[in-house]
Amino acid sequence: LKVMKTRRAGLFWKGVFGKEILEEDKQRIKDLYQQEGYLEGEVISEELKYDPSGRFLTITLTIVEGERYYVDGIEIKGNKLFSTEVLKKQISLKPGKPYNPFAVEKDVQALEDYYTRYGYITTRVWGTPFVDARKKKVKVRFEIEEGPRVYVRLIKIRGNIKTKDKVIRREILIKPGEVFDGEKVKRSREKIFNLGYFKEVRVRTQPTDKPNYYDLIFEVEERKTGIFAFALGYSDVERAMVYVEVQQSNFDITNPPTFVGGGQKLKLSATIGRWREDYVLSFTEPYFRDRPLSLGFDLYNTLREWNEYDERRRGGGIRIGKRLTPDLYLSTRYRYEMVRLFHLSGSVGEEIKKEEGRNDISSYRVGLVYDTRDNVFDPSKGKLTGGSIELAGGILGGDYNFYKWRAYYNQYIPWKKYVWSYHVEGGLVENYPPSTRVPLYERFYLGGPHTIRGYDYRAVGPEDEEGNPIGGSVFSLFNLEFKYPIVEVIKGVVFFDAGEVWESPRKIRWRDLKESVGVGVRIKTPIGPISLDYGYALEKKRGRWHFSIGYIF
Repeated sequence: LKVMKTRRAGLFWKGVFGKEILEEDKQRIKDLYQQEGYLEGEVISEELKYDPSGRFLTITLTIVEGERYYVDGIEIKGNKLFSTEVLKKQISLKPGKPYNPFAVEKDVQALEDYYTRYGYITTRVWGTPFVDARKKKVKVRFEIEEGPRVYVRLIKIRGNIKTKDKVIRREILIKPGEVFDGEKVKRSREKIFNLGYFKEVRVRTQPTDKPNYYDLIFEVEERKTGIFAFALGYSDVERAMVYVEVQQSNFDITNPPTFVGGGQKLKLSATIGRWREDYVLSFTEPYFRDRPLSLGFDLYNTLREWNEYDERRRGGGIRIGKRLTPDLYLSTRYRYEMVRLFHLSGSVGEEIKKEEGRNDISSYRVGLVYDTRDNVFDPSKGKLTGGSIELAGGILGGDYNFYKWRAYYNQYIPWKKYVWSYHVEGGLVENYPPSTRVPLYERFYLGGPHTIRGYDYRAVGPEDEEGNPIGGSVFSLFNLEFKYPIVEVIKGVVFFDAGEVWESPRKIRWRDLKESVGVGVRIKTPIGPISLDYGYALEKKRGRWHFSIGYIF
């Protein structure tokens, strides 16, 4: 029933029926049986029966399954460049396993892709099954016509009207004169798409008059990269918000009057909510002087009105980064920040009272990020991992001395049309002399829509004697998600979250972990993503909704 488009009526929806749809369903059922090895499985008859009112229809399908066929052997012919053992590892069909006729074409493509990876892009492969109906066995022969090794002559860019060629070329991993490398070409396409400037990125080859040399052509379709947004948003943390943003992710300060096409990033935004105000200006040059060296700065003025106190932050930062390899990035950042706590409520404890007034933070952070995600906007495979260390005070000045470590690991695993993903993160912050404590606003907090769903924002972690959150010096977080498509712009999510914040490393108790489970949906809209999650806190035995619309802040 899951593969059929014909649907029976339910409590909240009508049934779906059509003669053409039913014929397509019969083919889907046949394909399903063949994928499992039942080559003779098919629908041999259907019966349509209406009730006396003529409003309700009962459909009866008669299916003949037949016997299951198994793979009897795999034969590879014509291969000289690679051994048969190596090539068989690329094939999904295995002797003794059920035979799937649809896997033959996939294995043909897998073998051609393997040759392409090493530059033999003109190699062709044919797969032929030999069926023994009496023994219910299938032998599959793959015949290979190996071509010569191919080299890249020229790399051409097509379709870019606003974006400069160099912005695209610096993401291309393969160079003219090199052996054609299918993996490098594939990763180059992903990196160009991940810039966010293009709707589509296509790659093709073109023969040249030079033997064994091909031109490599990247064809792009540009999208709008400038944003002027005025929006009303909502989240379960900030409630209603007014959001104004001017952003150009493909900015070019040297290209008046359009100022577009150089790959720089400029953002000016303001957010005003019931308990929050944010004003941010940021600029990034990802390739300073056309080298893999990024420079940028941030200026900000933010206000948070917590239940216990108000927190105002004014400051800025200078960023310098370097791409060490195509997927490994080194980042550094210096920040100077003036933080003021005021309007303390009458119910706060001594720990919060110590922070009243203004204090300055001066810190320097160094981090590494390793990113192999296929799509940074909606990843389906790859890894994102990184870590950083931040040092505040000491020779840098400021009112507090502390150091902070953070590390995280994300992996995305495709499975059929679904995606498994998990996130592991941990951190440690500690003071050093002459400071005797880490300020509240530099400690760790968990709970809420982006950490442990089912718990209130900042509800997981140490509290003062009045029950107010005061954060901790060490935390651990784990998230597991299973994402599945519902329709083109809607995806469903099933998740498990676990984590805890402890006062100090000496007080870590893994049995203290707070856990939650839940479900949610992700909806793409013109004004940004809509997220709706219901998390159930296992310890508290109660749940709560987490809803946000617009941008993720």
